[in-house]
Amino acid sequence: MTVGNISTLLVGSAAAQSRDDGRTDAVSRPRLKQLSALTAADIQKRQIPGVVMLVASNGKVVHADAIGMQDPKTGTPMKMDSIFRIASMTKPLVTVGALTLVEGGRIQLPDPVSRYLPDLKGMQVGVEKLDTAGTASA
Repeated sequence: MTVGNISTLLVGSAAAQSRDDGRTDAVSRPRLKQLSALTAADIQKRQIPGVVMLVASNGKVVHADAIGMQDPKTGTPMKMDSIFRIASMTKPLVTVGALTLVEGGRIQLPDPVSRYLPDLKGMQVGVEKLDTAGTASA
């Protein structure tokens, strides 16, 4: 998920209680370490410059990591308190909300959107048509 040269990662989790196997009811610590490793691999491949991630469960931080470069041109490393210019966060926030509803069994991914938003039933996507000169026409 890249916006410009900033990667945005949102992770939602439910309340959790610690267990002896390195897991919580909602969060697997080994999987979170794997997430950091996969993200570091994407940085090595130069797919994204850097990431700051934080996962909280039951009001406590269970994973935090700053990986890669804040500014690849100057070599400034990413820090936990790096400041980002963030724009257009609607899609990631709506996605977290929708996946929380899926996780809670309130909606199902295969369902048509119109099941939950009836006004969208039968909506069609507009297709731009070009005239013979190659310009768009209404």
